[in-house]
Amino acid sequence: MKQKIILIIFLFLYLPSFAQQTKQRVKVMQNDSSIAVPYANILIKNKSQAFICDEHGYAMIDVSNGDTLIINSVGYFSTQLVYSTNTVLPVWRIYLVQKNIQLKEVTIKGISTKEDLKMAILRMRIEEKQKDMPGLKSYHGPLKRPAAGPMSPITMIYESQWAKKQRAKKWSKSLVMPSIK
Repeated sequence: MKQKIILIIFLFLYLPSFAQQTKQRVKVMQNDSSIAVPYANILIKNKSQAFICDEHGYAMIDVSNGDTLIINSVGYFSTQLVYSTNTVLPVWRIYLVQKNIQLKEVTIKGISTKEDLKMAILRMRIEEKQKDMPGLKSYHGPLKRPAAGPMSPITMIYESQWAKKQRAKKWSKSLVMPSIK
């Protein structure tokens, strides 16, 4: 008899400890306008369960009392809620707050001819080279003066002319236009 009483008490104490899974219908909506958020993700924390809302923001989830739900969607802040069976509603409404993302300004220009396209590419390459080498427009010779040595003025003029030609060759190679067909 004692064993039966202990068994009954044990069952009454032990069975409620099993989390009763209930099916709950959920609708995920925007906080400010109550418009449905399609394809929102609903994850149950510390469990391997996840649910996805349909195109109208509805989902049917299996939850138990005390489960923490993590709701997120692209363009919205993530929200965490604790499920409680104290307030059983036919549809549990979850509101997400929208993120405001500021994008940089983009300018789009049309190019009508191949020549305009070639010139635009050339200008872009020159601008890229100038970013890589600041002060390029004012550069007219070696950065450091050569140490004074036994060099005649004619040799110095020749060397400076040769250096200018070498720089011109280098720039012409780096700015060669690809063939556009």
